[in-house]
Amino acid sequence: MTRLRATLALLPILAVVSVSAQTVTPQTANAPAAHESLVPRRGDLLLSTGPAIGISTIAVPDSVYGNRSATTYGGYVALDYFVTNALSLVSELTVVNMGGGTNLIATVVRRGQPVRSVVLNIPDQTLVLLDVGARFYPLQLTEYQNFRLQPFAKVVIGGMFPILSATGLSASADPCPFIRAGAGADFAFNPRWSATAEADYYTSLTDSAIHTIGFVLPTREYGVLTTAGIRYRF
Repeated sequence: MTRLRATLALLPILAVVSVSAQTVTPQTANAPAAHESLVPRRGDLLLSTGPAIGISTIAVPDSVYGNRSATTYGGYVALDYFVTNALSLVSELTVVNMGGGTNLIATVVRRGQPVRSVVLNIPDQTLVLLDVGARFYPLQLTEYQNFRLQPFAKVVIGGMFPILSATGLSASADPCPFIRAGAGADFAFNPRWSATAEADYYTSLTDSAIHTIGFVLPTREYGVLTTAGIRYRF
């Protein structure tokens, strides 16, 4: 009888221990995931890629009626390294194609006077933009730093490499430096994957030159470029 009473007295204690063990175990197992942020932090490395579309203009400063604008299509790949929670260094490669070659009737002007009219052939162009710069995330400096949606501003500088193609004609364009600036936003799906979109304005910093059909003419190139993509955090 004494042993039976002792056993009955221990049952409430065993029940409490069992419930406590079941409560603690799930919390311990989930503890590391609870501390993983949805948004990038200092030291993170992000790789992004996706399509690019825009409008590009080739301007001929020394001529009248010498501009050509066309829609460009292509893609990009970029790598970001976060030096702080709010600032990342970015290296980016963008390749777009300006299709639909055309002939421009350009009036060459010298010292304010028309010299002669020429037919300038501007064939299909593939534009390669290679740049480095930075992105700034303003919400990371506020109490909204953990929001899934993080807007940013971007400024980069680099080299513009036009590649011309023309059937039966020899055509080339000189590379030149350019600057690109714009804004966009990232949206986090989970700690590893996020979506990104942005719109930028870019312009060459110096005159380039198109060499085609035995004629050389200084040109400037500028345009608007929009991109969208998926980002992966290492």
